[in-house]
Amino acid sequence: MLKKLSIAALVVFLAIWPIFTTNPYYVHTAVMIGIMVILAVGLNLLFGYTGQISLAHATFYAIGAYATSLLEVHAGLSFWVTTPIAIIFAVIVAIFIGIPTLKLKDHYLALATLALCLVTTLFLLNAKWLTNGAEGVMGIQAPTIFGYPLQGVALYYFVALFTLIIFIMIRNLVNSRVGIALETIRENEEAAESLGVNVLYYKVMVFAISGALAAFAGSIYAHLTLFVSPESFALPLSIEVLVIIVVGGLASMAGSVVGAVVITLLPEFLYEFEEYRLLVYGVILLLVVIFAPKGIVGLFSSFVGFIRGKLSGEKVNEPEEAAEREQV
Repeated sequence: MLKKLSIAALVVFLAIWPIFTTNPYYVHTAVMIGIMVILAVGLNLLFGYTGQISLAHATFYAIGAYATSLLEVHAGLSFWVTTPIAIIFAVIVAIFIGIPTLKLKDHYLALATLALCLVTTLFLLNAKWLTNGAEGVMGIQAPTIFGYPLQGVALYYFVALFTLIIFIMIRNLVNSRVGIALETIRENEEAAESLGVNVLYYKVMVFAISGALAAFAGSIYAHLTLFVSPESFALPLSIEVLVIIVVGGLASMAGSVVGAVVITLLPEFLYEFEEYRLLVYGVILLLVVIFAPKGIVGLFSSFVGFIRGKLSGEKVNEPEEAAEREQV
C-alpha cells in the first residue's frame, strides 16, 4: 500500500511541478532525465536482468538520433514517421549484430560491443556525405501534435508520458515468464538450455528491445536539442548509462530511475570538474561496487529491511539478510 501511495505521489509531482517553474533550463534537465531513464531501463534489461554487458548503447542512441534527423531534414518527413523508422532500423541492426555477437560471453562480449561503439563514432565523423561529419546535422524542427509544437513543458509532458509507459511495459516483461527465463540465463546459461530455454533467441530479443528503446531516446534527444553531432554519441555515453544502472541498482526498475536522476543531476554540482567527468564516474562506480553492490536502491532496501527487523523484534544480524524480504 505504501509503495502504491509513493508511486501515486511521484506521478502527481511530475505532473504539476512544471507549473511552478519558469526556468526553461530546469525543464530541459527534466527531459534529459526522462531520456536517460529510457536508456537505463533498456540497458538494465540487457545487463541487469539478462547478464549481457554491452557498451554499444550509444550506437543505437546514435541510430535513433541520426536516422530521424536525416530523414526529416533531407526527406521532409515528420517526427511521427521518422521515429518509428529509426526504431525499426535499430532493431534490424541489433538483430544483425546480436546473432553473432551475443554468442560471446563476459569480457569478450564487452569488447565486441566496445568495438561497435568506436566504429560508430568513426563512421559519424568520417561519413561526411551522410552525417556532415563533425559539423553535425542542423535544421531539425520541433515535433508538432495537432499543430502545437512539442517544446519546453509540452515536450516534458510527452517524454514523461512515454517514459512511464515504457517503465510499466518493461516492468511487466521482467515480472512475466519471460523475465524468469532472462534471470535463468543470467545465472546459468547451460542450466537455462537444459530447461528448454532458447538462450540465443532471448538474448537477441532483449538486445533488440534495448536497441529500440535507445533509438527512441535518441530521436527525442535530437528533437530536444534540434542538432546532433558525433561527440554526443561517443563511448562516454555508453559508460554513463552503465554507471547509471550500477549506481541505481542492477536488475531493479526503480534503480534505473534513481540512477538516472542522480547521474544526470551530478554534473550540475560538479560543473568545475567537467573535464574529469569520466574519472568521477569511474570513482563512483568503484565505490558503489565495493560498498553498495546492489546500488542505491538495494542499499535503501537493505536499510529499510534492517529497521523493520529491529522494530518487529526479529533477530537480524546484517541489513542484507533483511533485504531478502524486500522486493524493489
